[in-house]
Amino acid sequence: MTVKAVSYKNEQPGDDIYVTLTKDDTDVEFCLEYYLNGSDEEFYDLVGNLEEGATVDVECFLYWYEGADGHLTAVVVK
Repeated sequence: MTVKAVSYKNEQPGDDIYVTLTKDDTDVEFCLEYYLNGSDEEFYDLVGNLEEGATVDVECFLYWYEGADGHLTAVVVK
């Protein structure tokens, strides 16, 4: 997938990160929820510093909150 956008909830690090990825002209929204990330600062920083246009493989789990939401659990930058 290709990184389209990365943003922070409340527009500042230390909160949830929202990532929009695209594949075959389809945008998919993912989230890295800060409180579910635990103490993995390296992963949090990796996701927060993804650059637009980068190609990535991702793993996530789906949960339901006003619709299906993907919570990122792994990201590999190609």
